[in-house]
Amino acid sequence: MLRLKDGDTVSGRYRIVKEIGSGNMGTVFQVTQLSIKADRAMKVLDPKLDNIKREVVLREFRGEIQKLSQLTHRNLVKLIDADSVEPCGEEPLYYVMDLVRPPQGLDRPLTMEGWATGIKSREAFVDIILQLTNGLAYLHSRGFMHCDIKPKNILLEPVSADSYDVKIGDLGASKLIPQTPSSDAHQTYVIGTPVYCPLYAIQVVNAKPIGQEELLEWFPHFDIFCLGASLAEVVSEERITSVSRNFGDMLARC
Repeated sequence: MLRLKDGDTVSGRYRIVKEIGSGNMGTVFQVTQLSIKADRAMKVLDPKLDNIKREVVLREFRGEIQKLSQLTHRNLVKLIDADSVEPCGEEPLYYVMDLVRPPQGLDRPLTMEGWATGIKSREAFVDIILQLTNGLAYLHSRGFMHCDIKPKNILLEPVSADSYDVKIGDLGASKLIPQTPSSDAHQTYVIGTPVYCPLYAIQVVNAKPIGQEELLEWFPHFDIFCLGASLAEVVSEERITSVSRNFGDMLARC
């Protein structure tokens, strides 16, 4: 697959506007949906992956599409379309989702002047928290754990001078939590960004692969801890660098 560039047309339906982000599995572009002239975000699988890694990442990419297709909530990024990029064949090598404009995560305020990305009132920040907890509660009610809540995955779209629509993004690491552990012994998981995870999870990850029993035990409070760590980082305007830091000191400055 050729690397996409500004101005390229994908599947005859979308035109690439510009690259707006990248991650472990691929690149995110701002695109125009040509039929209705609407702005969207498109995540495209990295074309440079070697065959072995590509098989693993493709399985995860398909899984992310499947997860997004099951979820509909105003505070979660919405899946709009999924398809392949010609001439790649049948595989769903890209998907299209809501575009948050401007594309801004809660990680941005840590590199900008002003408190919490320029949010001017405590009331506005409380509203952001309520929207986040609503989205997370819906995700948990559907049996999913996000597994990678962090400021970068919390997207803000300005509605007015001091009001925001909040969307939780990047469900690539999320897990459908089984009601009981299955006999599928090969199921092990990668979970979280270490600096936002509870220490007990880091200790387990360092000792052994994570299995279904751990997921059952950690659901849903793992996500809640990661959300708390993310919000503490934003309000204190000090980036977390290590799970071993004195987290209580950071909370005291919030």
